[in-house]
Amino acid sequence: MKTTVLTLLLALPSAGLAATTPNAADSDSISSSAYSTSADAVEATTSKQDQTPVVRQAGDDGRGKLVGSLAASGIYTRQYTLNSDSVQQFAGWAITPEVNLTKHIGFQADFISLYGSDVYPSVNKFTIAAGPRYTFNPYWKATPFVFGEAGETRTTYGRNAFGSHPSTDWNPTAKAGIGFDFKVRPNFAIQIVPGEWTAERFDYNSKWQQNYQARLGFVFNLRK
Repeated sequence: MKTTVLTLLLALPSAGLAATTPNAADSDSISSSAYSTSADAVEATTSKQDQTPVVRQAGDDGRGKLVGSLAASGIYTRQYTLNSDSVQQFAGWAITPEVNLTKHIGFQADFISLYGSDVYPSVNKFTIAAGPRYTFNPYWKATPFVFGEAGETRTTYGRNAFGSHPSTDWNPTAKAGIGFDFKVRPNFAIQIVPGEWTAERFDYNSKWQQNYQARLGFVFNLRK
């Protein structure tokens, strides 16, 4: 009887140790479960990162940053001469390259050639001017902008010209206007300048000539 009790007392610690020690199969199952949970967490994180929207900088619509434009337009001019009832009309063309300095501020240059349509003797004008341009919102379908320029205008009179003015003269010029670019494609737009004021000062008599101008043409947007 004493031997049986002693045997039972010695067997209890061994049984408890066996119950608390996991076997190899249980260890493999636990390790496999932990690895699976970790893999699922990594996959969920990667999927969330892929769904995060890409934030682009202003002026970047996924086709490259807008750095400038090149406009070609037909131009109409109605010319008024101070201290005179003379009103003359001109028609011609304009080429206008523009470079963006910031999101809204740019610098543009004008190369304009005008031909007198109802002037005798004939008068031709060629203008080179440049100045700042401010674009209000480059994301609208119709983008408004304003500009101001200064430069020189070469006025050339026909061979039958009369008066005290020279046959060809370069005169100081100042310009300001408002226009709209109507987006047709990401790199192409229709440009309308409904109101543009141009002043030309004649050197030979110190008078300022006031001109009203309007333009219609197209614009190619330049990107990098």
